[in-house]
Amino acid sequence: MLDQRFNDRNTIRDLETRLADLQTQFNQREQEILRLKHHEEKRLHFLRTAMLDYIGRGTKTSTN
Repeated sequence: MLDQRFNDRNTIRDLETRLADLQTQFNQREQEILRLKHHEEKRLHFLRTAMLDYIGRGTKTSTN
């Protein structure tokens, strides 16, 4: 009986450690996803601005 309880406690401790490791990995990946989303938003803003500038210049050139 004591051996079984000891094994159960070790199993629980191992599972808690594994759960903590998985939570850490999840948080790291979530942070990476947020970083990538932020990078893509900046890239989209840059491209949108460049397109609008290009279109604006083309319109001004053709009317002058």
